[in-house]
Parts: sequence; C-alpha cells; structure tokens
Amino acid sequence: MQQDIKRNYSQISMVSGILSIGFSCTGFNIILGIIAIVLGILGRRTVDNKLDGRSIVGIITGVIGILLTFVTIFIFIKLINNPLAGLPKYWIK
Repeated sequence: MQQDIKRNYSQISMVSGILSIGFSCTGFNIILGIIAIVLGILGRRTVDNKLDGRSIVGIITGVIGILLTFVTIFIFIKLINNPLAGLPKYWIK
C-alpha cells in the first residue's frame, strides 16, 4: 500500500513537471512546478529504486518550468518598457 502511494507521487511529479514546462507562459505553471518538486522529493524517498527516474524527471522539469516562468516574465517586462527592443536596428525606421 505504501509503495503504491510513493509510485503515485513519482508519476504525478513527472506529469506536473512536464505540464509546468508546457504552461510556461502562464502563472499556473509555478504551482505545477512546486507540486512537481515536492512530490518528486516525496517519491524519491521510496524503497524501490526503479521509480527514482520518474521522481528525478519531475524535480528537474519542475525547476525548468519555474525558471521558464521567470524568463518569460523578464521578457514581457522588457518588451513593455521598450516594444522595439527585440528588433534588429535595420528594421526600425
């Protein structure tokens, strides 16, 4: 019974981590990334070492999803302050 719960932690961690990358342009992925990290750590504490890959994937994708959110927010703030900042000089007339 306890093993099934740990297996679910690992699987949910992996899925929510992948979804956090997919929703990187929204604020919802921060919640998914935190869920992926927490459940990945809980799933990592399992006795069966076969499930470590899913937990590690969940932790890594959760961190990447959160980092992508901060990059997206930085780009949006940069574009709001100067809408032409990302364009090459020869396009701006």
